[in-house]
Amino acid sequence: MNVSEQDFRFMVNSLAAELIEMIVEDRGVDYLTAAEILYRSELYEKLENPSTRLYFQSAGYVYSYLQ
Repeated sequence: MNVSEQDFRFMVNSLAAELIEMIVEDRGVDYLTAAEILYRSELYEKLENPSTRLYFQSAGYVYSYLQ
């Protein structure tokens, strides 16, 4: 199933927000640090690639790759 660029952006951003929240809770860091952890990770590079289809997965599933 193909999604529009707008839908893809929305899904990635929504998932990123959930992942940042999970990093804050799991690692006890502030939101800025959690965002840096996510956005500088290989996982985020893969999330930004539509062909991986990670944006269709749950936050818990995707977070397991970050751990």
